[in-house]
Amino acid sequence: MPIYPPRNSPTRKIEIFNKKANELNREVSKGKNLTDLSSKIEKVRTAYLNLLKARLKLLENYTEKDENNRNELLKKKYRTEKTQWENATHKGILDLLDISF
Repeated sequence: MPIYPPRNSPTRKIEIFNKKANELNREVSKGKNLTDLSSKIEKVRTAYLNLLKARLKLLENYTEKDENNRNELLKKKYRTEKTQWENATHKGILDLLDISF
């Protein structure tokens, strides 16, 4: 029997993303320039892409229970968000997070 019960949401991935986003927000508030923030921005991008990947993986488990194509709509939404985050520039990621630079 596992130590931790199985989850229906990617709780740990959400915590990691929020932590990385808060770290980035702190660095921006300190007045760092965009080149100094590039590594933090990439960590936020990776954390969010991992979160989307986990959400998509969870949806695969519930395909037979989908009655009104809700899962398909969520999959489409997550895939478009994934391409948006993959193609976003560093300034674009700050805009997606509503962090004023």
